Amino acid sequence: MDTKTASKYLSVTLQYIFPEICPACGNTFPFGSLLCQNCHTNLYATEILLPCQTCGNLMNDEECQYCKTREVFYSQKCNGGEYSGVRKALFRLAKFNKSRKAVSLLKPFLLSAIEECGTSRNQILLPVPSRHNLVLTMIREWKLIQPDIQIVNAVKKKARKKEQKQKERRDRFAELLGSFTIEKSLSPDKQYIIVDDVATTGATLNEIARTLHEQAGIPRENIRAMSLLQNRQQSGIHQRFL
Repeated sequence: MDTKTASKYLSVTLQYIFPEICPACGNTFPFGSLLCQNCHTNLYATEILLPCQTCGNLMNDEECQYCKTREVFYSQKCNGGEYSGVRKALFRLAKFNKSRKAVSLLKPFLLSAIEECGTSRNQILLPVPSRHNLVLTMIREWKLIQPDIQIVNAVKKKARKKEQKQKERRDRFAELLGSFTIEKSLSPDKQYIIVDDVATTGATLNEIARTLHEQAGIPRENIRAMSLLQNRQQSGIHQRFL
């Protein structure tokens, strides 16, 4: 028996003795996949998404709690799927543990968002500034699908005066206003897609869109927003920000 075969048998044996733990439900399973069979099935289960026609955020209520009192500076919001359950567990593994298996399982949601945004030679991707690499991973995958698409790192986040953890949620939300700047010259005739990994309230995407509109003179119809996953609105949280 060669080394490769012996290593494979040893791996399978250890998986039976020390079974994997599913990151989504906590159940154990004997084989080396990232999810248990039940969670893997639920991952791609058909879902009913109710996006707001104005801002694209997913709603629990008939009335959108985000754009109800806020101006929206992009023309379209594309979502890959809802940030909940199995997808949420995979997202955290991909973002914070840099799990390649998790990224691979999330790829269909990225493809869904790209399909919704459409593909055009006139598009330019603008990654949201992030200290994590998941946004860059999404951009690389997009580049494989659409090799001629342009990627411009023009958005920069200004340094915070204080740590966010020292502030109340309302203060952190308010501080987002004016927190971005555009560092490169951008043509107002191009179509720009602001790309984020997950959108919670959609405030970051909208603030970057506002900055593009006001600082770079890009019309709103040429600005789109996209997130791999989108958190469904919770009325109570949004009401505290109003």
